[in-house]
Amino acid sequence: MTRIGITTSQDFDNSNLIKLVEKFGSEHQLVNSETNIANSGIDGLILTGSISINGKQKKNNLESDMLDYVYKHKIPVLAIGNGMIVMNLNAGGTFSNVSHDHFTDNEHESNFHRIFISPGSKLASIVGAGGFVRVNSRHQIGILESDKSSKLMSSAWSLEDGVVEAVQHSVYTTAFGVQFLPDMRLEIPPHFDRLFENLIYDVNHTT
Repeated sequence: MTRIGITTSQDFDNSNLIKLVEKFGSEHQLVNSETNIANSGIDGLILTGSISINGKQKKNNLESDMLDYVYKHKIPVLAIGNGMIVMNLNAGGTFSNVSHDHFTDNEHESNFHRIFISPGSKLASIVGAGGFVRVNSRHQIGILESDKSSKLMSSAWSLEDGVVEAVQHSVYTTAFGVQFLPDMRLEIPPHFDRLFENLIYDVNHTT
């Protein structure tokens, strides 16, 4: 059985991610600051950014180092939420503060906004269509096109302010990121479950 690593910190709720990994026939391995990624035995990685980006601490090398390892060993990765920002930082990009439309004053509640998914992008092929869709949002920092690494290709944007909402890596073709939180299943269309199904597919079809 495939094993999907999930990066996690003490105050991060990983229960929905575990359920989704198990739904598509894989087992999970929690990956934290004490984990030796080289000895973890993972076949795929869900990068949450929960170790690297937390409150005022907006950059830490730990999850970036994990990305270096999985890229080197051709391990597929899905970055979600702040994990997408870590992916961009790893590739040499930066980030910016975003408007209050992307978050609420309660960090445990989501805001919602519409995004445009580029037809023909990997995200569109995974979820079944491009176009407009409503997603959740809790991030206070984000990636503008001017922040984005040239190694990443944008595949979705916020309609209100152009914040990048999804990227795919131009070099590591099984590395993909979304800024929203697809594991919050009552807040987002159910076909976004396919992001996790695709991760496990990539694990089983990457040589």
